[in-house]
This record gives sequence, structure tokens and C-alpha cells, in this order.
Amino acid sequence: MESKNNRLLNNEMNSAKLALIAGAFATLGEGLSTIAEALAIEEEDIAIERQSTELKNELKNLQKQIDNLTKEVRQLRKTLGR
Repeated sequence: MESKNNRLLNNEMNSAKLALIAGAFATLGEGLSTIAEALAIEEEDIAIERQSTELKNELKNLQKQIDNLTKEVRQLRKTLGR
């Protein structure tokens, strides 16, 4: 009887240990998932910043073109006497 009780107690202890180990792995997995999500957000922020910089540069180039065309129109008006 006592042997059977000891085996039951050992089985319960082993079950508890396994549950503890499983919980630790689950917590570790959740932590890794959170880190992966943070990295994905950071990568997205970098991509948005890069795109914003490219758009700003494109706008600057367009403004330069507009300025040059405006200058040419003024010169043409002067040449034509208007």
C-alpha cells in the first residue's frame, strides 16, 4: 500500500514538474513572439521613414523644376516684351 502511495506521489510530482517546465517554455515562447513583433514594428518604422525621405527628395526636385520653368517663362516674357 505504501509503495502504491509512493508511486502515486512520485507521479504527481513528475506531473507537477512537467507542468512547470511546460509553463516555462510557453512563457519563453511568448517572450520571443513579443520580441519578434517589436522587431517587425521597428522595421516598418524604418521603411516608413525611408519612404518619407524619398518623397521629400522627390518634392525638392519637383520644386526645383517648377522654379526653373518659372524662371524660363519670365525670361520668355521679357524677350517677347510682355
